[in-house]
Amino acid sequence: MRCGVRADLFTSIPAISSIAELKCLEWGKQIHAHVIKNGLDYQVSVHNSLIDMYCKSNQLEAAQKVFVSVKDKTGLMELKIKGYISHERSHDALSLFNNMKLEGFKVDSVTIINVLPACVNIGALEQVKYLHGFSVKSSLNSTSSLNSALLISYAKCGCIDMARKLFDEEELGCKDVITWSSMSSTYSKHGEWPQCFEQYNKMMQSGVKPDGVTFLGLLIACVNSGLVRKGWECLKEMRESYGYQPTRNTMVVWWIVCRTYQ
Repeated sequence: MRCGVRADLFTSIPAISSIAELKCLEWGKQIHAHVIKNGLDYQVSVHNSLIDMYCKSNQLEAAQKVFVSVKDKTGLMELKIKGYISHERSHDALSLFNNMKLEGFKVDSVTIINVLPACVNIGALEQVKYLHGFSVKSSLNSTSSLNSALLISYAKCGCIDMARKLFDEEELGCKDVITWSSMSSTYSKHGEWPQCFEQYNKMMQSGVKPDGVTFLGLLIACVNSGLVRKGWECLKEMRESYGYQPTRNTMVVWWIVCRTYQ
C-alpha cells in the first residue's frame, strides 16, 4: 500500500484475516478505510472478514455498523452469532437467530451448530430441544456434525438420556473421537463411572483413536471413583501407546488424586 500498489480482493482478505488474529484495531481501521477507498466493500467475502476482524477485536459496535450497511445479509448472520457467543453475549446470539427466522433467512445445519453453544452457555435446555426439533422438522439432522453438536449440547446441559439416544442413533462408522469422548465425558461428569469406562472400551473396539480429551474424562472418573491404579494405567496408556504428553489440566487432576488417596 505504501509503495502505491493498489490492493485487490485477493490481497485485502488475507490482510484483514491477519489483522483479526493480531487484534490490532488501528491497522484494522486502516485496512477498512482502504477497502472502501478502492471500492472493495461491495464483496460479501470482504464484509465477512471485516465483521470477523471487529468481533475478534471486541469491537461489536463497529461490526454492527458493517453488518447494517450490507444489503444482502445472507451468510453474515452466522458470523455475527459467533461473534456474540465469543464475547459471552449468548442471549443476543439467540435473539439474532430468532430474527433470522422471522425475516425469512435460510437456516441450515451450520446455523444450528453455531447457535447451540449459546444455549449451552446459559443452560437453556429447552432451547436445545427446540433446535433439535427444528432440525428434524427441517430435515437437517442427517449430518453427523449436527448430531454430534446436539449430543454435546444435551450432555453439557445435563440431559444424559437424550445425549445417549442421539449417540445410539448414530451409525457406528459415523462416530468420531469427538462423539465418543463427549459421551464418555458425560458419564464421567455425572458420576456414572462404570459407563464411562465401558464407553472407552467400546471406543477402542470400534477402532477410533482416543485423544487428550478422552483421557482427561477417564482421569476425572478415576478421581471421583477412587480408582488410583486405573488412573495410573490410563496415564501410562496415554503416554506409551498414543504418545500424548499430559497437559496442565491432566496433571492438576492427577495431583488431586495423589493428594486425596496418598
